[in-house]
Amino acid sequence: MPCMNVEDSIRYWFETLENQGEYIQIHIWCKNRKTLKEEEFVYSHAQVDGIAAINCMMKEKGMEQLDLIPKIPKRHIPGLGTQFLLFLKYLSRLPFWSVPWTLPKTNWKPGRNPEAPSSKSWKMLSLKDSDLIRKQAKKNNVHLNTYLLYCLDQSLSAYYKSLTKKRVWLIPVSLRYEQQKQYDKNITGFVDAYLIQKKSLQKLNDEIKNSLLKGDAFGGHFGVGIGRFIGKTLLGFLVKSNHYMQVRTGVFTNLGSWGEHKEEVDYDWAGLPPVIRSQPVGALTATYHGHMLLAFQFHPVLSRDPQLAQKVIESWIQILIAGPDSKEF
Repeated sequence: MPCMNVEDSIRYWFETLENQGEYIQIHIWCKNRKTLKEEEFVYSHAQVDGIAAINCMMKEKGMEQLDLIPKIPKRHIPGLGTQFLLFLKYLSRLPFWSVPWTLPKTNWKPGRNPEAPSSKSWKMLSLKDSDLIRKQAKKNNVHLNTYLLYCLDQSLSAYYKSLTKKRVWLIPVSLRYEQQKQYDKNITGFVDAYLIQKKSLQKLNDEIKNSLLKGDAFGGHFGVGIGRFIGKTLLGFLVKSNHYMQVRTGVFTNLGSWGEHKEEVDYDWAGLPPVIRSQPVGALTATYHGHMLLAFQFHPVLSRDPQLAQKVIESWIQILIAGPDSKEF
């Protein structure tokens, strides 16, 4: 049995998804505000994670790579024994199901040529609106990521069959640390966030914070890298069965913040993570010179309508600025 390292396992995980008919590309868009010229960059998630994709784009544009190493909490890679225990902990809370959707299913079927999502939308906000959102998070005494996810979940509430059933969100976590500035790799783990009716912002914030501090992201990293122990054949079987073993609402990721605040910026940009049929919505946020960007997409199994994705973005922004309505939620 040929040996795999962790990067080989992660790559094969995503390549197997692609062979199943899933579209696994990361898309990044840049639009020059003066010329209105829009560029699109596409990278395979089998090769890079979100941070690496951003830096690949910067390199292609001849710009300096970004230092997006996480600082809080600082992440030092634990030993394999600890990672395995964190993996067992993750297995104990596998998301076997998430709330069903009210959206009518489309005629999407996996095929040899994976279909790219077409129900997608993105927007870069003004500095004023971005500051209002940051102030709302601070007012609620929660991390900005928690606030963004909580409001995103509310913006989708009309499409959930029940608010009393659990929504499960995968949150990618970069496992780079200060001495490991690798920008061309897929070095990621993940934690899951769980939302249900009447769960408070503060409780969600505490859960995500504790999960990060306890190193739960390394359990997810161990899982997608498990091919180094079980081999290619068993890993392929695991990926295929994962559509039934782990069913989530979607993926939410924040690629960080860079650049000093500016009232006017040179270009708008956005990106989107891949979605799969068992994790059918995806959202991405980041902050560029103080301007927040929001991007969202549906997997084709749920919708191919760009206007629906735009409607979600608009609702998300309204809730972020006004504040979530915890009484009705």
